[in-house]
Amino acid sequence: MKLIPSESIEFAWHLSVDMRSSEAQVGRMTFATESIVSFRRQIMSAVAVCVATILCSAVTTANAIPPIQTIKLTSTDGAASDQFGNATALSNLTGFAGAQPNIAIVGLRYDDIGAAVDRGSANVYKLNASGVWVFEAKLTASDGLAGDTFGYSVAIFGNTAIVGAPFDDNTLVDQGSAYIFTRSTAGVWTQTVKVLPTDPGASDYFGYSVGITNTVVATGIIGDLAIVGSVRDDNTVFTDQGSAYVFKRATAGTWAQESKFVVTGTDQAAGEDFGWSVSIYGDRALVGAPADDISSVVDRGSAYTYKRATTGIWTLEAKLVATDGALQDYFGYCVSLFNNQAMVSAPYDDFSGATDRGSAYLFQLSGTSTWTQEAKIVASDGVGADYFGASVGLQGNLAVATAPNDDGPAQGGATTFANIGSAYLYVQTGTSTWTQQPRFTAADGQIDKFFGAAVGIYGEVALIGANGDDVGTPLKVDQGSAYIFNLRPIDCNNNGIPDPEDIATGIAQDCNLNAIPDSCDIASGFSSDVDSNAIPDECQVDCNNNDIPDSWEIALGTAPDCNANLIPDACDLASGLSLDCNANLIPDSCDIASGFSKDCNANLIPDSCDIASGFSLDCNANGRPDNCDISGGFTPDCNLNGKPDSCDIASGFSLDCNANLIPDSCDIASGFSLDCNLNGKPDSCDIASGFSADVDSNSVPDSCQTDCNGNSIPDSWEVSQGTAPDCNANLIPDSCDVASGFSNDVDSNGIPDECKADCNNNDLPDAWEISQGMVPDCNANAKPDSCDLADGTALDCNDNDSPDSCDIASGFSKDCNTNLIPDSCDFASGFSNDIDTNGVPDECQPDCNNNDIPDSWEILQGSVPDCNSNGIPDSCDLASGEPDIDADGRIDWCERDYGDFDLNGIIDGIDLSYILSAWGEVNPPIGDLDHNGSIGGGDLTAILSRWGVIP
Repeated sequence: MKLIPSESIEFAWHLSVDMRSSEAQVGRMTFATESIVSFRRQIMSAVAVCVATILCSAVTTANAIPPIQTIKLTSTDGAASDQFGNATALSNLTGFAGAQPNIAIVGLRYDDIGAAVDRGSANVYKLNASGVWVFEAKLTASDGLAGDTFGYSVAIFGNTAIVGAPFDDNTLVDQGSAYIFTRSTAGVWTQTVKVLPTDPGASDYFGYSVGITNTVVATGIIGDLAIVGSVRDDNTVFTDQGSAYVFKRATAGTWAQESKFVVTGTDQAAGEDFGWSVSIYGDRALVGAPADDISSVVDRGSAYTYKRATTGIWTLEAKLVATDGALQDYFGYCVSLFNNQAMVSAPYDDFSGATDRGSAYLFQLSGTSTWTQEAKIVASDGVGADYFGASVGLQGNLAVATAPNDDGPAQGGATTFANIGSAYLYVQTGTSTWTQQPRFTAADGQIDKFFGAAVGIYGEVALIGANGDDVGTPLKVDQGSAYIFNLRPIDCNNNGIPDPEDIATGIAQDCNLNAIPDSCDIASGFSSDVDSNAIPDECQVDCNNNDIPDSWEIALGTAPDCNANLIPDACDLASGLSLDCNANLIPDSCDIASGFSKDCNANLIPDSCDIASGFSLDCNANGRPDNCDISGGFTPDCNLNGKPDSCDIASGFSLDCNANLIPDSCDIASGFSLDCNLNGKPDSCDIASGFSADVDSNSVPDSCQTDCNGNSIPDSWEVSQGTAPDCNANLIPDSCDVASGFSNDVDSNGIPDECKADCNNNDLPDAWEISQGMVPDCNANAKPDSCDLADGTALDCNDNDSPDSCDIASGFSKDCNTNLIPDSCDFASGFSNDIDTNGVPDECQPDCNNNDIPDSWEILQGSVPDCNSNGIPDSCDLASGEPDIDADGRIDWCERDYGDFDLNGIIDGIDLSYILSAWGEVNPPIGDLDHNGSIGGGDLTAILSRWGVIP
């Protein structure tokens, strides 16, 4: 394994890489390296961005304004030898490239946590609304142990950070690891995952360098792609060749190894320290191999670029080397990618006769995979052992290279301090021209501060670590610190005028006094402007301190302003401007105005509060003052004593026996309740208490009701129950009507005569008249016949003053058709016919053919035949089933009786033969034509006389 010479100087450097496109910040890489010989020898690398291919000397602008130190950061729990600042990185939580940084991370690789020496940690700082960087969180490994050196390398992108612990003994000694953390919107950082290679080995130092980016370079995205260097990984037979691993975050939030980079083919060799520095940006990665021997030039160094396909496949793109590379330059010590630029440092470059003066190179990507050296930069005042390029960073047209072992004065001072360290800003002023700005360093000078051990750059701000800084009183040696610088006068609104001048002249407003125009704060996302009025929300009235302008909350309706004074109700209450006596978080005036609270006495105090304070009485506890209840008619005060009746009752001052919430005396006085017995108590109560009976449940005591028969039962009850008849419905028992002479009772049956039937209206009951024989009732219907005839109940068709029904019943009149009308009347009215004038209606005589003519009349008149002389027309006999074998419409036995025995319609020899063959037979079934009881001469004579066709 090759060792980078320390030149007998102990130093600690860390390089933080800030990578952004013009659209979005993609990643910031920080790299930390340690010699195998000594942990205390620290050679860190950072990522920088480089372009094109021209070797040139940097030009110094003598009269340029140097970067301005804004704050010095130290650990809140720092201790000696923590080396706070060995690794640094900056970002903006929104990921917006045009924004200034508002989140920072600093490594403390030798932080002792409890008894765990050198377990390591990382501190996170947040830029608050006042423009001040404040401590936010201390990150540690959940499984950290002594000697892990967690915080050796750090990188951050948006709300995601990765921290390397290269000396973590995971399962193997010094196998190394890296940890990924995410930040919640509340500022809480949580360890998401511990990443490890799929092929770990002892002393691989996995986590020696780290970087993070996003596969798609855009704003508002958290990092989903990380790279981790494993500088001492053995590749097959090549010991300590080194490697780098890429890890991808899935949409579900899980991380998995996506690729491993190693040098292959004829280019691979042992001890190359590949992975000493790494950088990743979008779909491209850059890996430094500072100990690479090129041809026969030992440790000349190189760097490799890799390109990622959308499928997640990575391929080697190019190998970068310095055009003037030499022995032990350690080119690739620090690397950085930004967009289509790359920056690679060579801190051990011997330049102009000065050993280890150091340099850095800028490369430009042209086409799809061609990288060309564009420029070489060196410090204009550099000397030997400055190690210029120990840490580098690139952002757009700005590049920073540090020289942590530079001897010089503090910023603005004159006294020289050995190894105070310094940094140099370069501005790209042309395609390949980078102009050096004045050297800058910490304002507090100190020997062996090693300012520049690490650098992180974002926008126009740099975070520079000084891990050798002795801090505190008494001083804690090598506790370390970090400094934030504005690299050049900021012109965030790109109007060609520095922001301070914009603010000083009033061109731009700076309401929050953070030296940044409000419009820039809003555009960068540093300040919100929810109401889009171009004024940062923090500068607007925010009485409830929820970071949302009161006017906006009121406009949206999320903060009520019921009194329309443009102050949220909650603030009115908190300030005492509005009262809230009922503690419902609504001003009393609004409660009253909206009707939510009543103010019956118009004193601008809710009634409930008047009552609670004792200002008003509320004896009925209905939430309304008693005087308002009474004056508003809500609660009566029938006795006019100024107290609601309900309270009089509740207190016992007034009785309310019927529980209707009205004093009994008022019920009686108003007539609402009766007091028939004048005992000062409502009748209903007398009844309810049993003092008075009320058999009829009419709420009137029985003693107060009429009782004509003196049986202590109200007449009306006896009547309704039927125990005392009241036939005339005058609510007086009939017996009382009769007894009092009000009603007559001629038949002495206890029923008033007016309640009895009197159809002839002679004031005498019909039944009595009938019983006395005074009037007839032939039908015994308890009604005089005359009334039956008068009202039509009975008819008298023959006008004999006797109901027809009685005439029929007595036999005086016939009613053959049982229609309750005498037949004579049926004849007289034409209802019935009597064609045969026999005094019997035709409909009462047989009419078998239903032609409304009596059968006897038709036979007599000869209009229908009756051959068998049975008084029934032959057609009816046939219809009823008499035989007619020859179907000639004649009854067969009538034809045979005529002499046609074979029913062929002719009297011939066959018929004669029947007479002759049956001669002398007595009572034969046929053939006895003369009907003398036997067949003989008379029958023969008849046959012969009828010879031929039957008519």
